[in-house]
Amino acid sequence: MEERTSAGFSDVPQLLSAFRANDLIRPRFDTPSIVDLATAVFQWAGVGGLAVNERTERIGEMFAEAARLVFVIVDGLGMNFIGAMRSDSFMLRHLRAELQTVFPSTTSTVFTSIATAAWPNRHGIVGWDMYLDEIDAASTIIRFERRRDEMPLGRLGVGERQVYRMRSLFGEVTGDLVSIVPLGIADTPYSNYWTGRNGVSVSYDRMADGVDAAISRSRAAPDRSIICLYIPHLDYTVHEHGTKASETIRVREGIPRNRTPRHNPSLQRETGDNGRPWAARRHPARYLAIGPARWTPPA
Repeated sequence: MEERTSAGFSDVPQLLSAFRANDLIRPRFDTPSIVDLATAVFQWAGVGGLAVNERTERIGEMFAEAARLVFVIVDGLGMNFIGAMRSDSFMLRHLRAELQTVFPSTTSTVFTSIATAAWPNRHGIVGWDMYLDEIDAASTIIRFERRRDEMPLGRLGVGERQVYRMRSLFGEVTGDLVSIVPLGIADTPYSNYWTGRNGVSVSYDRMADGVDAAISRSRAAPDRSIICLYIPHLDYTVHEHGTKASETIRVREGIPRNRTPRHNPSLQRETGDNGRPWAARRHPARYLAIGPARWTPPA
């Protein structure tokens, strides 16, 4: 990207300046990323036609022998939070690697990169809000609604395939795909797209209930199944109170306390950043963390 591309976009020079000042981390294709992680997960699950590389293979080795994979996505839990934890904390003790996220690191963009194993310039979901030619208006993509009045895009004649143009690879896994999400997210257009054509969506109210559902589903699922657990509670709190607020710290510290599985063949913990500009300035390192291949049984 060069300065001359910014003639019609006044924010491009500001973005490039933030990259140069290290206020934002510019994505690099030679650094292990969530695209590599997603590719490794789908390769493990028997999906074909993937762009596999050395980084993908290295990530895949962490769970290559697993019978089933539990994929926990903690929205908003970046390395700025992990690094602030005590050295004997559960997450730091089980940290295995760091990955760079995509840009922008907003939830809709990151989640679509996970579902497609593709960079945003390929899958086309490049922000929380996006302009759609079909309705000549900005839309909140993950909510599938027009931004100004929250009108569902379906009522405006816009189909899901017009917005989510690259298919979700979760629909092609060899085993089962179970998506465990909070009430209000299950059975929405984006959730259904992300889960894929053959996936099952399960909703929960309390975080502990979601963890319990992931444990029980992982025990019953056939080999090569993926159980995805989405935990958005920290992200919600950060947006409302900020990264250093006591409310945020309580939510962060409570995440690993919501049950420890007594037995689980493999667990992959993936974390993300909420992408707010002020958060990026305070915590310039925007990375993701991969957690344990096996959880330590409780005493």
